[in-house]
Amino acid sequence: MTTFWPIVFYIFLGLIFINCCFYAYFGRFCFGKAEIGNSKNTFLPPLSILVCARNEAQNLIENVPFLLKQDYPAFEILLINDASTDETAAVIDAFAAKNQSVRAINIKNKEPEFSGKKYALAKAIAAAQYEHLLFMDADCRPLSPNWAQEMAQGFKDKKQIVLGYGSYSAINHSWLNKIIRFETVLTAIQYFGYAKNGNAYMGVGRNLGYTKNVFQSQNGFSAHKTISSGDDDLFVNSAATPFNVSSVFSEQSFSVSRPKTTWTDWFLQKRRHVSVANRYKKRHQLSLGLFYLSQFLPYLLFIFLLFSPIYSTFSLFILLMRYLIVGAVLYAGMGKLKERELLYWFPVLEFVLVLAQLSIFILSITAIRTPWKNN
Repeated sequence: MTTFWPIVFYIFLGLIFINCCFYAYFGRFCFGKAEIGNSKNTFLPPLSILVCARNEAQNLIENVPFLLKQDYPAFEILLINDASTDETAAVIDAFAAKNQSVRAINIKNKEPEFSGKKYALAKAIAAAQYEHLLFMDADCRPLSPNWAQEMAQGFKDKKQIVLGYGSYSAINHSWLNKIIRFETVLTAIQYFGYAKNGNAYMGVGRNLGYTKNVFQSQNGFSAHKTISSGDDDLFVNSAATPFNVSSVFSEQSFSVSRPKTTWTDWFLQKRRHVSVANRYKKRHQLSLGLFYLSQFLPYLLFIFLLFSPIYSTFSLFILLMRYLIVGAVLYAGMGKLKERELLYWFPVLEFVLVLAQLSIFILSITAIRTPWKNN
């Protein structure tokens, strides 16, 4: 027993150090200057904006008008009906009839080997008039009429993939909402941080851009067409290089979505997302796995060390120092993503999120596939 506490303590110390190194890695985004500002919108290629919808009639009615109001010289909106059983097709046809910039694409019969919305998206990409593509989900809306302008700047210098930020709206007095928004901003800090270091590993379909050329170079979604998820993160993970990805995170480039309002719905959503992580490149699997271990295990080891008469005080001091370091990084990153209010609850939100993520990971081992609309 004489060596037990020192071993536990040094493992705890090592994991804290590793975790802080990850946040230092993310710091290149959090503390760095934006590569793409909103003062000089000089690169305005024609855009095809794609929105894939399955049983999303009401969301389309509410959100498509925000796309139609985009201040952009040349763009089309492709509204894709992915074999809906509600009024989605009628809503899309109505938008197309009233607006010259809207094209309706109705997918009635899917190819059996395709899962999720990948078949519908692939068909729409092939039909898109323009080389530069922007993607948004049916339950999302741009925060600004300048969203398309801001995202288009990401295609400067021959970049082929543009990562944007998809936020969730705030709900007062809801801890679930705080958890969802905290997890969303932390994920964004991660993928922007990795991209800033030339190591992009994912993007979110709520706010994403890429070119037809890069899509064709990857043979579309063929590498993961049987998986319902992954039309955004798996595609970016496969297609990204150190040189073809840009990040756009000016406030006017944000999209916003309604968050889940029940723990069950959120767990199902996150379980579906986690289920594709084993298809990432090996270096990303190892790196992300180590990051999450360095988030979770220190809490477990700290509980053990509280029973040590020698190491309990040291462990508490180290944990508090870690909070200061990580808090400084998050303060900068959350400021860029306009979510700084969440920092006040950071220790509590992080602890609850770690427990939730552990539960989601365990559940994902035996996860049953859920329809893509639940993503």
